[in-house]
Amino acid sequence: MTIRKLLLIVMVLVVVLSVGLNATILTSLTDRYFVDYLDESYENHTEQIIEYTRAALEREDLSYSQMSRELSSHLIEPIVRIRLLDTEGRQLVDVRADIPMMGGHMMNSRMYERFTSNSAKEFMYQVTSNGELVGNLEITRFGSTENTSGALLFKSALIRNSVFSALIALLIAIVVGFLISGRMAGELKKTASQATAIQEGNPSPVEKSFIQEITSIRETLDDLNVRLKLRQKSRKELTDQLIHQTRTPLTILKTHLEAIEDGMVEVDQEEINILEDQIQNITAIISNMSELIDAESTKGEIKFEEVELNQLIRKIMAGLKPQYSRKGVQLNLLTNDKRTISTDRYMLSQAIYNIMTNAYKYTEEGGRVEISYGMQDGRLGIEIMDTGVGIPEKDRDKIFNAYYSGEGDSGKSGEGIGLYVAAENLRQLGGRISVQSEKGKGSRFIIELPAD
Repeated sequence: MTIRKLLLIVMVLVVVLSVGLNATILTSLTDRYFVDYLDESYENHTEQIIEYTRAALEREDLSYSQMSRELSSHLIEPIVRIRLLDTEGRQLVDVRADIPMMGGHMMNSRMYERFTSNSAKEFMYQVTSNGELVGNLEITRFGSTENTSGALLFKSALIRNSVFSALIALLIAIVVGFLISGRMAGELKKTASQATAIQEGNPSPVEKSFIQEITSIRETLDDLNVRLKLRQKSRKELTDQLIHQTRTPLTILKTHLEAIEDGMVEVDQEEINILEDQIQNITAIISNMSELIDAESTKGEIKFEEVELNQLIRKIMAGLKPQYSRKGVQLNLLTNDKRTISTDRYMLSQAIYNIMTNAYKYTEEGGRVEISYGMQDGRLGIEIMDTGVGIPEKDRDKIFNAYYSGEGDSGKSGEGIGLYVAAENLRQLGGRISVQSEKGKGSRFIIELPAD
């Protein structure tokens, strides 16, 4: 069963149960109040008959035939007969309602008598004037007020309208359920398409859904895709690092062995020590190879150690100096203070390196990149300033998102991941990064780290 059918069935069942329960309660209450109203109306009607009879008996000019005509107008359901008796029980007036229909045929007098004898009830009322008994009034009531034709018609209309309302509500529920379930099914299909696109390596930007949970699922899928890409990139970076680290000692070994073979270098203890050091370096690299190529661990656990900041920055600058020089961009360290902090050397180096590489990429020939650091509000601040193209205001909140490319990135190399990695590294170290920039005038990246 599809989720669309399931949602539609659930919605229809909820509406049917709700409307049915509501209609039952409302019909019952309405019927009860209507019956109470009929009973009250009957009591008032009876009082009016008694009052009329009293007034008629007090008048000497009113004949019994006139009284019969007047009382006949009071033969309203459920009253079927009115008899007026004198104080000694002699009948003065007797009026009856029309003989009712039964099974589509008019009842004869005998049938009527038998029918009323079984269903009708007689009620006797005393008529007094100035405290004296002037007559007796007998009112015959056919059944109860709730069984009158008016009451039955009202109940029938009430039930009919309730059923009609329930059908309308059901129709509306089906239409609304069909539309809502269709939209929900459409959103789920889009989410499935997003997952398929990620699987095929063609992810698309996350579209927000009107359903919060579906939006959360899509963002989670996008985040998983980013993490997968990061792991792939990390695998490549770590492989490149492994190649770079092994190339250096191997090159030194090859160079020295060729020099020994050519007789340019004598094999003495110092030369042997140099060769042994390079062999130890290769051994250490091989020992750590599993950590380097394990894409699941990426950088491994955070290893805090005492790091001298000035020395760390200068080492990063020395590695970047040749490419800065080839482009004609000045690279300056404005602070020379010795500052030791407890941090992960690799993660902090990578963050600073990525920011400086980004600054190099967006700074034109003749520009400059300057680095400074110092204490601020109890935290260590590192500022990397460049005179590059700057960052548009609309992009400043997004440059730390993975794989984001701003409007000024056309023709620039890179995958839009360097600043994301820098921000993630600093977050794991308990720090943060922010940027101040003006388009066309450069940018200032501010790193904040715990001082202790």
